[in-house]
This record gives sequence, structure tokens and C-alpha cells, in this order.
Amino acid sequence: MPPLIFCLMLLFALAATGCSSSPPSIEAPAFDAASAAKQAIADYDANGNGTIEGAELNKSPALKDALAQIDKDGKQITLEALTARMQSWRQISVIPIVCTVVLDGAPVEGATVTFVPEKFLGAARPQATGKTDSNGAAIIVSNSPELAAKRITGVYSGLYSVSITGGQPEVPADYGAKTPLGLEVAADAKRGGEPIRFELTSQ
Repeated sequence: MPPLIFCLMLLFALAATGCSSSPPSIEAPAFDAASAAKQAIADYDANGNGTIEGAELNKSPALKDALAQIDKDGKQITLEALTARMQSWRQISVIPIVCTVVLDGAPVEGATVTFVPEKFLGAARPQATGKTDSNGAAIIVSNSPELAAKRITGVYSGLYSVSITGGQPEVPADYGAKTPLGLEVAADAKRGGEPIRFELTSQ
């Protein structure tokens, strides 16, 4: 997406939150970070050594995306480190999100992009959705009734798998329910200052 178009879309998303320069300060639905982290270890620690590492991370693209933020060495996720990371989300809980979707280098128009929260987060994080325009860009909006009532556009901080379906050209089914895509939504998520870009392939 051309940088100017991305900047305009991001400004629109920020304006919709009622904030022109930073994510809104709003309380996210409460959840027990320690219990959620314990469940994450139970879900993904296949060898029972108390950490999520190596090939185990492939089962959760969202955790894999957040690895560098959770572990300074970028090697493994421990119960303590994951708990601390999830507790940090309380500082800024709603993040404006603009993403682009391209398939084999071409922008995908009319695709539905769905951010599905990790199951170990429980009901604390609702899904968020958006539809791509002719440039392949989408503003992602939480399905939270509370945010909708306050006319706030954004996504709660958290860990999400990203399902992308439909569109023209049509997105392959591999990116649907069993998507290999995932990310951490957080104010300090490392993305190099670039918009979130999902580069899909038909092969």
C-alpha cells in the first residue's frame, strides 16, 4: 500500500478512537494473566518441560510472533515471562490496527480479515474483523459491544490467530480456520514502524 494511503487510514482509525496521537486509554475486559499463561503452557508445551519453544511455537503463530517481546533471548516462553507480558497489556489496552493483504504480490479486495483470540485468553478478548478495500487494506475493528457503544475503533491488546477468507483474487483456504498467521496486538509490538502486511501465496 502506498505510504500516504496507509497514513490516511491510520489517522482515520485513530480519529475513530477519539485520539489523534496515541491509542485510547481504556480498560480491557479483566482476566487473570497467571491463569491464562498456565493454560497456554498446558496447551502448547508438548514435551512437558514447562516452556513453549522450538517446534511447539508453530502450533501458535501468535505466540511465535510475540516471542521476542516475551523472551529477551527469543528462545522460549516460560510461565513467568508470559504472565508478565500479558500483565503489561493493561497499560494501553486498545490499539488501532490497519493491515494489508496481498496474494502473490497483488492486493486482495473484499477479503474478510478476522483476528481470533487465543483460547487460553478465555472470554476476555473478543474477535475483531475488517474487510479489505481495492488496495488490499483493512481497518480492523473489535466486535466488543462496549467499544461499539463508545464508538471506539481498535483491537484489544492480546494474542490472535489471523484468518483471511474470500476476496478477489480469492484467498486460498489454507489461510482460513487453520491459518498459519498470528500476531500480538500491543502498543510496543515490534513491527519496524511498518503497517501490518500479510503476504499470502497460492502455492
